[in-house]
Amino acid sequence: MVSVAAIGTASGIATGLTTGTTTITYTNTYGCIATKTISVVSAPAAITGSTDVCVGSTTTLADATTGGTWSSSAAGVATVDATTGVVTGVAAGTTTITYTLSSGCYVTHAITVDPLPVTYTLSSSSSSCGSAVHIILSGSSAGVIYQLYNGSTAVGSAISGTGSAIDFGIFSTAGTYVATAASATTGCTTTMSGSVTISGNIISGDISFSSTLPDTLDMKVWLIQYDATDSSLMATDSVLTCLSGSTPHYEFSGKPSGNYMVKAKLIYGNPPGSTGYIPTYGASSIHWDSASTIVHTGGTSTQNITMIHGTVPAGPGFIGGLIVSGAGRGTTGEVPYAGMLVYLKDAATGNIITYTYSSSTGAYSFSGIAYGSYIVDPVEYHYYTTPSSVITLSASTPSVTTVNFKRRITYGTIVPFLIITTGGTNPASSASGLSVYPNPASNYLTIQWNNQAMGNATAVITDVTGREVFKSTFEMNTASGQTQLSLPALNNGMYIMSIKSNGISYTERLTVEQ
Repeated sequence: MVSVAAIGTASGIATGLTTGTTTITYTNTYGCIATKTISVVSAPAAITGSTDVCVGSTTTLADATTGGTWSSSAAGVATVDATTGVVTGVAAGTTTITYTLSSGCYVTHAITVDPLPVTYTLSSSSSSCGSAVHIILSGSSAGVIYQLYNGSTAVGSAISGTGSAIDFGIFSTAGTYVATAASATTGCTTTMSGSVTISGNIISGDISFSSTLPDTLDMKVWLIQYDATDSSLMATDSVLTCLSGSTPHYEFSGKPSGNYMVKAKLIYGNPPGSTGYIPTYGASSIHWDSASTIVHTGGTSTQNITMIHGTVPAGPGFIGGLIVSGAGRGTTGEVPYAGMLVYLKDAATGNIITYTYSSSTGAYSFSGIAYGSYIVDPVEYHYYTTPSSVITLSASTPSVTTVNFKRRITYGTIVPFLIITTGGTNPASSASGLSVYPNPASNYLTIQWNNQAMGNATAVITDVTGREVFKSTFEMNTASGQTQLSLPALNNGMYIMSIKSNGISYTERLTVEQ
């Protein structure tokens, strides 16, 4: 049946046309004949799947006709699982994959095995700054994309090969680093030889500047540890920065797990009281209690710091005062406190203008500042500060010299404090910030205060024998204000008047004249 198979009359080659059976007849020149019955069966369907595979990778081929087996014409290029059709790339080249049925019918599929990128070696070299290292690949190939990983996490950007070595950059985070290479055309990916391990357990960071770079970048950084069990803070270490390129970098190594904060200061920066960068807590704060906390767990912890810049508006103004230290309210013999960091703020914006430190006598000052409104804000870690009230300098009041503070050890606070020397005769004229008048007094006393911490205050009058003859508690509910006290009928003579509050310790002689 010519519909089932065709036969070449001279060649004898039979070609199947449709499934079925047919008889092929051969006749010689004498008319003798011979016959052969042949069956035409279905060929397998076309093979589906990828035509490419990378060396070392697999791809799965499929055929809709079941029951066949798979084979490769070049097992040195690619192998194929006879049952599943999974092809594994062995070496770069081409091979033919054949799917054969039990009938002997088969179908073929060409596979190209793509080569992997050339392998280079990953290594490290010391950085000039801290324990961070440069991670370097010894070479690269054009048309290949290289990526660095810390474990399974990609770090940095992918880099295109140029034929030269690749410096991925400086790294300090703990982990094992490896690099991969991927062909830009085939996508074949391989891991480069070698790895770099960084052990970590450091606290480190970079320092940047919110304005123009200072002339010198030498800096000192302090590490302060916070103990959650008793809310204490303790400066545990300090280091000088090094330069990572043009960026100051600090690093503390081998620190135990815990909570930390850092503080940075230029070593050769602007003098205190002038325009420039001020001591700054991380990430960018003037106060320790608003600084970013570093939760260190023994690995690598990073806290960068952006230094705060202050600009002093020049002028003839002056603000100054004293800082003393004591156990708390009522402490006698106030002790000057040296070395406290004192900030000067613009009252309108809240921006820091400049800073200074208290001297060995407890004195601090800001001079050469423009007329305007300011706030004085002393700072010391683990003490909470109540800043001064607004101080206004003008042509009529170019100088304010009694913006005083007390560092109260018992309460852990720094508060505005009026320091008055006992023994004067006219408190109204001798004590800026607190006025008690009239003196001599008869039926009443007026107490007036300026720039003081708010809260309750107590006024006590004793006679020369120490006997208390008058006591009254009044509220200082504003930073500046006054109150009037009605006095009892007292005999004419000399008395001792004392006033105590969170920020005032005042003692003075009082004369009564009825």
